[in-house]
Amino acid sequence: MKLYSLLDLETTGFADDGAVIPQQIIEAAAIVVDETGSIHRTYYGRFTPTIPVLPGAAKVNGYTAEAWAGWPEIAAHDLNVLAAFMDGTQAVGSMPSFDKERIDEEIARVGGRAPVLSTHRRLDLGSVGAPLVEGLGLASGGMDAIIAGLESVGLPVPPMPARLREVARGRDGAHTAMGDAWRTLHALRCLWEPVERHWRTVGAMYAAEHMPRD
Repeated sequence: MKLYSLLDLETTGFADDGAVIPQQIIEAAAIVVDETGSIHRTYYGRFTPTIPVLPGAAKVNGYTAEAWAGWPEIAAHDLNVLAAFMDGTQAVGSMPSFDKERIDEEIARVGGRAPVLSTHRRLDLGSVGAPLVEGLGLASGGMDAIIAGLESVGLPVPPMPARLREVARGRDGAHTAMGDAWRTLHALRCLWEPVERHWRTVGAMYAAEHMPRD
């Protein structure tokens, strides 16, 4: 059975001027589902950063010192737990390359290991939904916009999970890692057929390039 891990991270944030600065993970959530969309397990962790959370990031993710009081700093053990949770799955997200970079940075800083995924190909739902976004002239390629776009053209969209309604926008309108992980799950269920077509195409292209010919 093929398993997918839907991971979302919240961090200390990017510099406003685009400069490369250290980032730390302050919240992580993941959901593992099978190819039918059924949930197998969930993960959640919150971590106190050792560097300031930039104002722009705090505005998005709702970070306050009070809300994070009592949570530990991220350590090698936490990254090992997350890796074991994701082992054997294919990574799915709205920006999975961002999540990989942040995990790699934390491993370099505090130790631990990366997950051993079933494939190095990470499924970016934003890329899968890009043709829809472009075709409908949507202003955003976010998960909510993609789902709204599917609904606007009359394509079947499964009902929003009750859990998503509970956890989304959980900190006074801010994004939460768990809310975004559930939002990604909802988008994946909505885009399931396009996702399957995408990977069949990728597989055929790879086979055409690398498989020996008679």
